Amino acid sequence: MRFTLVLAVVTVAAVGASLLIDRRAEGQLLLVDKNQRAVDVFNKWCLEADLDLAAIDRLATAANYEVQENRNIPLPNGQFFRQKNWFIPIGDGEAPILLSSNDVTNGPLHVLGCGIYGPELDGSKMEALLSNLERMGQPTKRPQGPQGSTVWWKAHVGSRPPSGDTEVMLARDVPQMPGVSVNLIY
Repeated sequence: MRFTLVLAVVTVAAVGASLLIDRRAEGQLLLVDKNQRAVDVFNKWCLEADLDLAAIDRLATAANYEVQENRNIPLPNGQFFRQKNWFIPIGDGEAPILLSSNDVTNGPLHVLGCGIYGPELDGSKMEALLSNLERMGQPTKRPQGPQGSTVWWKAHVGSRPPSGDTEVMLARDVPQMPGVSVNLIY
């Protein structure tokens, strides 16, 4: 037997919060905050499996997510910067979450990245939710400045243990960039 998942959006004006209602076939109603949904997206796409940008591309394509950006920028000496972004819908009337994958080679440096951005996400809520993930734990640093503030964690990605070479950065309060971005740097 196959069940269909139905999502609806409710806006609670008194507290200014938007919630998704997850109506399961067995009749349960579960309220899902957009910040929790964003953390779930980040955990699923960027942390749970060993980082494989081709796999992210295949899965996002199979899910029929809209491509926002797909670019390959050549760098000196035949090296490259590749980026692909998708919009992931989180509910009617809500701004989608942007899922981004990056592959950059510059000299001996090769960096993979996976991240999310949401213009309506709350930085404090996102920090608390990310800190509760088993793959993250407590933040390691919180630099602040006139260009916004960041929070950093050591990340456990896929089967690899946490390391200084694998970090997650949350950026918020960035001038002219509403919301929150969360990026895995691998």
